[in-house]
Amino acid sequence: MNLKEFINAYHKLSYSDRVVFYSTVTNNVDINADNLQDFLTKNRITEECKCVYCSGKHIVKNGTRKDGVQTYICRDCGKSFSASSNSITSRTRKKISIWAKYLKCMIDKKTLNESADECGISLRTAFVWRHKILDAIKEVAEKTYLEGVVEADETFFNVSYKGNHSKSNTFTMPRKAHKRGGSVHTKGLCSTLCTDHEKAYLDFAKKKQINLIQMEVECNTLDVNNRMFGIQRINAYHSRLQGFIKKFHGVATKYLDNYIVWNDIVQNNHRNTLELLKQLLGVITCIRKTIYNRDIPRRAALPEMA
Repeated sequence: MNLKEFINAYHKLSYSDRVVFYSTVTNNVDINADNLQDFLTKNRITEECKCVYCSGKHIVKNGTRKDGVQTYICRDCGKSFSASSNSITSRTRKKISIWAKYLKCMIDKKTLNESADECGISLRTAFVWRHKILDAIKEVAEKTYLEGVVEADETFFNVSYKGNHSKSNTFTMPRKAHKRGGSVHTKGLCSTLCTDHEKAYLDFAKKKQINLIQMEVECNTLDVNNRMFGIQRINAYHSRLQGFIKKFHGVATKYLDNYIVWNDIVQNNHRNTLELLKQLLGVITCIRKTIYNRDIPRRAALPEMA
């Protein structure tokens, strides 16, 4: 690939993918910065992406707030904003170094109590930050496309309504509360798709026009046209995922997707911790996504199936 082709490929990337690329190549993310607005101005208000709402490039300074924070106005969409607008750091005044420290706690798989104590924040703040960060990373992960041979198999988790619902105005327990534990009795819920003999994969593969190879229960591998297929890797992944979830002594079903993303980050990372920390900090602070604290616990108890 020559330089012109490389530049053209870069401009075809989504905004969040550019952030990942930039932070990986330059390693230019200051995890020890104090001023949040200065950090965000440097990393969000750039020549490549101006307006934090519409990506318009016709923005001008629009005075400062009472606290001295610079504001801008976009001539394309007409919206006024600061560097932290439409981000997961919106309405927070914590130093960016605190966000980095908290992100390091997540990489180290620390609990909410451990993270709150280490970062000097409240338990509630630790909770909402965890899900704001995971929501941002999940948005990037959902844009990942698979190709080649894809292994698929099922793993099961009990439906969990974890949390105190006695004072909730938006949720009513559909059953009596019970203690943790117990086995799962019902199932929960690309390329060449390699699976076991679950019938649901037949319809899925037909609908998506994917080549399907199904393994016998007792087989570890299958030779098809001199190519070996198997589902050992996905089974090993499920084992690691179950161990990761178990560490948190029960995860509410409405947050399970986020914990799966978290597991994928810590299990599949091949960078050293500092490199991963800088990359993730660049991603979560630059992505355009507003998440209000009040909305996190109000999420549907059972996520809608796509």
